[in-house]
This record gives sequence, structure tokens and C-alpha cells, in this order.
Amino acid sequence: MEPAVCNPRVNGQNHDGNDVLSDDEKQAIDDIKGICLKTVELGMKLHREIYALEEKAEPEHNILYDERKKVIDGLRQKHKGDSLAKNMGNFWLYVLKAAVQQCPEFACTNEIGDVEAEVLCHISDIRSKLYTEPELKFDIVFHFEPNVYLKNDYLRKVYYIKCKADPKEPQAYDGAEIYRTEGTTIHWTSPALNAKYRKTFFKFFMPPALPYSSDEPNYKEINEILEHDFRFGFYLKEHVIPKAVYYFTGEIKESMGSSSSTEDDNDNDDDGDNNNEDESGSAGSDSLDPNASEDEKDDDDEEEPEDVHVYGELLDSEDWSFDSGDSMDSGN
Repeated sequence: MEPAVCNPRVNGQNHDGNDVLSDDEKQAIDDIKGICLKTVELGMKLHREIYALEEKAEPEHNILYDERKKVIDGLRQKHKGDSLAKNMGNFWLYVLKAAVQQCPEFACTNEIGDVEAEVLCHISDIRSKLYTEPELKFDIVFHFEPNVYLKNDYLRKVYYIKCKADPKEPQAYDGAEIYRTEGTTIHWTSPALNAKYRKTFFKFFMPPALPYSSDEPNYKEINEILEHDFRFGFYLKEHVIPKAVYYFTGEIKESMGSSSSTEDDNDNDDDGDNNNEDESGSAGSDSLDPNASEDEKDDDDEEEPEDVHVYGELLDSEDWSFDSGDSMDSGN
């Protein structure tokens, strides 16, 4: 299950002509809103129960991940040596490189090059863990073998999720959402290494704190960084960790990228062309082929986004714009 998005907010001061309703009609509206609130509460309960089931299933997943680790470890030392070579000794390095490439917006500021590879080639495993108590959250943990770069045995990133609606605006609730993240203090083996790597991929473990006021000059930039961070963290949990081998082999082709450029182009089209817009859910998706069979088109129409959201929108939705009016907190 994925975290949920904020729906457009309704202005409580604008009743769209409701003031012409009779008293009994207004009472009926209030009664129906009360019923709606109860349905939202049932939805929140459902999301909580789904996360509880996922947490219950984690031990079984970990048994399988232990088997995978055993296979990888059996070949790691045999093929160890060149941090740039694509072999089983660098399994997780190449999994991460492929995952980042699938997330263009995150990759813009978090590329993995030769410098980062010197350290990331020492990753022995990557795991995630879900917690439902005392609060809902999941973490991503990078485990490292002993190396000359890091004193840490592991680096952890925690993402906090909320399944709670605003009683004043229950219509805005559309599922769970990631709202905060916390990183790890990285202990390098020397100050020189700290200076060398602090602005590389490893800043992923040091998320910036969002300014309290949206009027701050760097608010928009940090807001965007955290949005991409939330998406990438969830992407690691839901896709990369379970399907790591397919990222290593290059068989994973889907992209998390934004289709904003496509949408901008479509906005410039004549109104008469609106029905011909590309409705693919993410960058890299195939456009509808006008010569495709009716069955193929029906299959495309039946494709639905996943039901978990990240701070204001579906992870796989077309519109990845972020409402800077919402506040995100890195937890630092």
C-alpha cells in the first residue's frame, strides 16, 4: 500500500448558493456531512489495518531477504575489488544506480558517480521496516561491510506516515501520507572524507529542515527537495528492495519521472486538441497508439494508480505539482 494525496480544499466561506436552501435542506446537508465523516473514519481504520497486515507479513519477507543476502554474500568476496565493475560484488551499488535513474527528479541532485561508488560498493544489504506503534512509520536501512570510509555499520532514513483526516475538511482526506523524515548522523573516518562526501548522494541521509514560514526565500526549494525525497524513500520500500535483482539486471524499465513537460506542451495545444492529449501516468510511459486495437486501448483505460499517496498526490499520478501551502518537516 502506498501513502495518499491531498484533494483540492474547499473554501468553507463559499457555499456556492447554499444560502438559498431551506432550513430543512440545510439540516439535511449537515446530516449527510456527518455520514460522510463516518465513511472517512472507516477509510482511516481500513488503511491502519492494511499497514498492520503488512507489518505482520514482514517476518516472512525477511526470511526471503535473508536467503537473497546469503546468495549475494556467497559471491561478494569472490568478485570484490573494482568498485566500478558491474558484478555481484557491487550488487547493491548497481541496484541503487538503476533506481536513481528511474527517478529523474531525485537524480537531478542525487546522482551516483564514481566518487559515491567508492563508498556505496560496500553496501551489504538494504532493508525496510514498517512500524505501526507508537506511530506509523517505516525506515530504510543501508547496511555496510567494514570499510575505510564509514564508522557506521548502517545508515537509516525514517519516514513518518499519518492516517488522519482534518475534521474540518474531511473531503481532503484520500489516504495515508508521508509528512516527515529523519536521517542519520554519518560518522566518516576522517574530516577530509566528510568534506568530500557531504554534498554528494549521502546528503540523502541528512534531509534539510523546512522553514516554518513559506515566505522564507529557500522555502520552495527545500519543499521540492523533501517532496522528491519522500517519493524516493517510498519507491525504495515498495519497488527497489523487493525487486532488487531486476534493477541490477536492467530489466526494470518503468519511471517515476514527472510528466510535467508533456503536460506543459499539451497546455499549449488548441482547445480542439484536448481530447488527444497523452494521458500516461509518468514520464517514460508509452503514448496511446492511434493504430492500436480496441482491446489494447481498453487495457490502457483500465490501468489504475496505486492507492497510497505522498504529501498531496498519488505517487503514480500525472500531476506531480506540490502545494507549497502544505508544510513538510524533515524532522531535523
